[in-house]
Amino acid sequence: MTRNSSEWVSASWLNKKAILWIIGITVLTVITIYSGLDEIIDLVVKINPLYLIGLFSLQVFTLLLVAFQWYSLIKKIESSVTLREVFSVHMAGKFVESVTPSSKFGGESAKLFLLKNKTGIAYKEVLASLLAHKYISMLPFVVICILFLSLAPFTFTLPTIVYISFGGLIIGFLFLFILIFVVGVKRDKKVKRQKSKTKGFLQKIKNKISKAISYLRESSERARDLLSKRRRNELLLISVIIWCVYPLKTYLVGTALGLEISLFVSVIATYSAYLISMLPVSPGGLGTFEGTMALIFSLNSLTFTDGMAIALLTRSITFWFPFFLSVFFTAYLARMNDIPIFFRKESAKA
Repeated sequence: MTRNSSEWVSASWLNKKAILWIIGITVLTVITIYSGLDEIIDLVVKINPLYLIGLFSLQVFTLLLVAFQWYSLIKKIESSVTLREVFSVHMAGKFVESVTPSSKFGGESAKLFLLKNKTGIAYKEVLASLLAHKYISMLPFVVICILFLSLAPFTFTLPTIVYISFGGLIIGFLFLFILIFVVGVKRDKKVKRQKSKTKGFLQKIKNKISKAISYLRESSERARDLLSKRRRNELLLISVIIWCVYPLKTYLVGTALGLEISLFVSVIATYSAYLISMLPVSPGGLGTFEGTMALIFSLNSLTFTDGMAIALLTRSITFWFPFFLSVFFTAYLARMNDIPIFFRKESAKA
């Protein structure tokens, strides 16, 4: 008898993700109950539904802007690619980001795999577009973080973990910068490599390492080519808009709840929470984002309960809403394009 060519990924992988989710949601639930669940509910139910529709629409606009950035880079590689295809792959990548304890970094491999399978673009080219897009996205955020971390101490003292998280961000950005603008500098390809005298197992390992380095170097070179001065400036401007909209959503949520908050404090709270949520602690920063944002607001005139209400509603718009959208797009890609996102293919066995 033949065996079905598709089956679900290993149960152990799914179980690990489920356990991380359970832990994250448990922490978030405990923090919410501790904050005062009844008071939070009383605040949230008073919001005008039309106000919420506007906030959700703003989130969709943000998602489209991010996808458009990536699409603009990919279009230079393959002109037949559509924004719809890129958006669907981008959303499927967000699904992986949401279930992986490393915000904004967990979904890149999924995007690489999915776009290659959906469009036929070589892995090397897709990787180049991802490197370029990541650089375009990170540079404005790093500059913004430097500004707000410089100004924040004049208002209140931030938790030390925020600065530690920022240090991690700087290290990641410097690595990306070196990869694109140092490793990615074109070299004379006419230079012949000398044959190594090493034989056997060590030679195989050396060959694989050399091949991986060469592959990464070529992708870095391509990423550098994609970032022409005019295109880079246009995409950086879009990134600035995207990052500025994040604290604006938080401020609008606080206003919708009838709370008196300043835009400056909203900026500090949003970026601090975002930095800490990037630490590989829980999937999508569950619990860490909300707790940090509530704490920052409580340091500046609001109660922890009010801060938690802002955090929960902000996350409903910026995390949970995109998450459920990403589940839809992930399932759509798996079904319509026979891409093994949730399953793996196996050769038929007698």
